Amino acid sequence: MTNEEPDKESQSLSQKIARMTVAEKIKLAMTGDKEARGILIRDGNKMVQGAVVQNARLTDAEAVQIAKMRTMDEGVIRHLATERKWLKVYPVKVALAKNPKTPLMLAIRLLPLLREADLRDIAKSKDVLKTISSQALRLLSQKKQ
Repeated sequence: MTNEEPDKESQSLSQKIARMTVAEKIKLAMTGDKEARGILIRDGNKMVQGAVVQNARLTDAEAVQIAKMRTMDEGVIRHLATERKWLKVYPVKVALAKNPKTPLMLAIRLLPLLREADLRDIAKSKDVLKTISSQALRLLSQKKQ
């Protein structure tokens, strides 16, 4: 077996996905394996991305990666931020709080749930909204008192 064989398989899957209709992509997103989800989450269609997040077999690591994506649709980020299953996973909370696409009120609601080191990181970060970083600073000062 050569190193090129797995590439051919993934290439053929992405080629198959490229030829699918939106309905077929949504069906695959809801039932597909990790490789298919990885390709479909980058699809330009919001409904396909939303279907990937609703897949029951989505892993914690995949949810963290999705939460970190700054190009992700706000609706997908909102779904992760409101789903109890994903809010139990600490790295997802941190990634959502740092993601500028996370709706402001949801990000502020996540901040009190974070550790001091992560709050410090958010407070210093230039990538998050000023409101989020100032709220993180406020929470840090409250914890020190």
